Amino acid sequence: MDDIQINEKVSVLEAIIDWVSVTFKYVTVEKIIKNVLKLDKSLFIKLNNGKNGYGKQYVFGNISIQYGDERYDIHLMLNGAGCRQLDFYLKFQEREWKDFFQECLDLAGSFTRVDLALDDRKTYFTIKELDKKIDNGELVSRFRKSNTEHSKNVSDGSNRGMTLYIGSKKSDIFVRMYEKNYEQADKLKVFVEEIGPWNRYEIEMRDDYANECAMNLSEISDISWVVKSIFVNYVRFVVKDEKNSNRSRWKIWSKWHEFIKDAGKLKLYVKPEAKTFEDTINWLEKQVSTSLSTIKIVEECLNLDGLFIEKILSKAKLKKVHVEKIKTYLNGMAEMEKGVFTDDFLKKPDRTEEIEAILKNYGYSGNIY
Repeated sequence: MDDIQINEKVSVLEAIIDWVSVTFKYVTVEKIIKNVLKLDKSLFIKLNNGKNGYGKQYVFGNISIQYGDERYDIHLMLNGAGCRQLDFYLKFQEREWKDFFQECLDLAGSFTRVDLALDDRKTYFTIKELDKKIDNGELVSRFRKSNTEHSKNVSDGSNRGMTLYIGSKKSDIFVRMYEKNYEQADKLKVFVEEIGPWNRYEIEMRDDYANECAMNLSEISDISWVVKSIFVNYVRFVVKDEKNSNRSRWKIWSKWHEFIKDAGKLKLYVKPEAKTFEDTINWLEKQVSTSLSTIKIVEECLNLDGLFIEKILSKAKLKKVHVEKIKTYLNGMAEMEKGVFTDDFLKKPDRTEEIEAILKNYGYSGNIY
């Protein structure tokens, strides 16, 4: 959470990147500092106490690069203050957040968390109004639940700030909307009137959702459009129509419409897992063939004979669904054009023992039937 100066002049609606966590594999700390952050390594302090399971880290202000001597992955983490810090350097470098996300993707970075936020200094509506709309059944959303936290003064019951959560905080995507002015007043020990109107609307995304969002942010400069477009796809406050039982057809609430106008509808599409062996091959060809080729070339140059590939495969966690793919494909191959195959394995009427033996080499100990 970042602070501001009291009565500072700010825009009515400002979009910000509020958290970024991204993991890189088979790259050096120096490359992340040079290629992604474009900073000088001398700015960073090396610490022998890491976070998130990493033994060590390089720290510059609120920017942390976490790593370990026995690990092949490196984790870059920017909290809210770290994002504001990088904001400053991006402007100095004449770059945008769009460039930062593209540099991360160019190094095959995998995003574990991305938070986007809109600071509303107008305000378009109150958090209490939104909470009442939900109580009245006037929220149409992909999310199934909401929760409200309301802080009050014990002495007189006066408001000390309200927070509305839409979606589960345990899920990979949820919305948090709260009265930022009360938070800042409490932090700065001043009256809330000195801060003025200020709501914040945040979207927290993890894993697949974070990666999809990062890909959009690597192509779109207008962060406000991205945030509001995600809202359009996931949240819609409406006006109840007693004559129509189909809530999806209810008219959008005028205050919400004013807030999200000019936004598109940005769906964070998460590709479902491949259903067949052929689907898996197609996915690998489209998504990771270049990365695998890079690893293979290094192995051949250094005569490592599959060392890196084997290390990657050792991390696999096969489940029953994966075994079913293997069985279906092998059985299909054996049945196709009988008599054509020369492979002894496919000619066998029962291949159970051989398949189970191979699966054990990849950590699967269950029965294939």
